[in-house]
Amino acid sequence: MRGVLPRYFSSQWSFAQFHLPEGLQFLVAFGHQKNTIVIVGLDGSFYRCAFDPVNGGEMVQKEYARFLKSDESTDN
Repeated sequence: MRGVLPRYFSSQWSFAQFHLPEGLQFLVAFGHQKNTIVIVGLDGSFYRCAFDPVNGGEMVQKEYARFLKSDESTDN
């Protein structure tokens, strides 16, 4: 794809970052609120983060929720 896409897409640097637990899978999309993304984990986790559209950098976590209980928290 080199030469087809702008250089930004082949860069190793990203504009904004948010760190998630390793070993889990997530779906990420732009949020309906300006300059936000939503992240849904297959473990039932939900994050809403905001990013600075001018400076980028580390995103700010605005919301977190857990919709599924883990197997470890259930009583047998």
